[in-house]
Amino acid sequence: MEFHNKTGSQFGGGTLHIQTSKPHSWTCMDLYIFATPYRVTWDYYFLARKHTLELKEWVGRAEYDYVKNNGVSIFLMHSGMIGTLLALWDVFPLFTNTGWGESSNLAFLEKHMGASFSVRPQPWVTNITVDSKESYRPWKSGLPVLMLVIQQFA
Repeated sequence: MEFHNKTGSQFGGGTLHIQTSKPHSWTCMDLYIFATPYRVTWDYYFLARKHTLELKEWVGRAEYDYVKNNGVSIFLMHSGMIGTLLALWDVFPLFTNTGWGESSNLAFLEKHMGASFSVRPQPWVTNITVDSKESYRPWKSGLPVLMLVIQQFA
C-alpha cells in the first residue's frame, strides 16, 4: 500500500499494488474483493501481471488508521464469471439498509449458514441488564459476514 494525498483531503488515499499469477478460473477472469470495515470495492483481472487499485480518499481517520495498522482485506472469488456474479448477487443485500436488504439478509443466512428464524411473541420488549450487555456486540460492518461468504463459495 502506497499512501498519498493526491486529492488534498484531510487523510489522503492510497494505491494498492498487486501482483497476480495465472488466472484461477476457467473464464480467465478473477474477481478480487477489497474490503475494510468502512468500504467494500472490487476489481477483476484477466492477465497475470502487476495491477494497481486506486483508493482516492479514506472515509475518515478511522479507515486511515485501520488500513495503516491492518491493511486491506483481499478476497479472490475464482468460481468463474457466472458463479462470481451469482455469489455477488447473494452478498450485495448484506450491505444495503432497506426492507429488501433485510429480507434478503434473512434468506441468505437461512440458505448459506443454516440459520432459522421464528417470530417472537409480543410484546417485543426486553430488559437489558449490565450482565447481558457484554453478550451483545454488533458487528461494525458486513466485513466478517463477507469473509464467511467468500470462504463458503471458494
